[in-house]
Amino acid sequence: MELRADAAAALAAARMPTTRNELYRYTDLAPLLTSPVSAPPAPDAAALDSALAAAELPAACGTRVVIVDGRFDAERSNLSALPAAAFVGAASDAPPAVAALLGAQSRVRGSLFATLNDATCVGATVVHIPPHVVVDAPLHVFYASSGAADSVTVSAPRLLIVVEEGGSAEVVEEYVALGAAAGGYLVNGVTEVALGVRGALKHSYLALDGAAAFHVKATLVAQAEESMYSLVEARLGGRLTR
Repeated sequence: MELRADAAAALAAARMPTTRNELYRYTDLAPLLTSPVSAPPAPDAAALDSALAAAELPAACGTRVVIVDGRFDAERSNLSALPAAAFVGAASDAPPAVAALLGAQSRVRGSLFATLNDATCVGATVVHIPPHVVVDAPLHVFYASSGAADSVTVSAPRLLIVVEEGGSAEVVEEYVALGAAAGGYLVNGVTEVALGVRGALKHSYLALDGAAAFHVKATLVAQAEESMYSLVEARLGGRLTR
């Protein structure tokens, strides 16, 4: 994958920022950098189903996307109310011209963590709204993160939202810890949004992380003329969020 190779090359010459860097003056990464890291364990199915039930959005009962530790979960996703012309799913199944937009923004203006996501993402999710298609129900993108008691598990969720000319949609991204005592985990997320002429996206981002969690994310937006984009973001919990 070209994006991953380019990111790996960029990381080879990169240095992790410290509080001496202006952009990270108020973000001390030392607790993260000194923690042992590991891959997420196999998700707890019962805990996942319980978390899904607790976070259910009635308006999005047929427009729900489930992503567990950075991977699209087709079995638990429910897209039955999505217009036939729209696409939501794994990047590998998306229209090639749309999937090709992955990394178009993060390569140019992403942070070090966005580049790290480029290099480590194991499965991007794509939302594609074709020209003049209006999705009335909110699309609920539900992320669950598994933690560990003696290390920090790492996931790199990736979302690409493309709303073409005259299209319209609402996307609600929600992050939760999987299980009552999720332990430590790092979510390093990237969302790229591309809006065509007169395209519209209402975007919400809710992070309900465990007390031991690290959560870093980038939201990158490219807008054509007369497009409309709005964002409401809320973060609760977490040891470090940025």
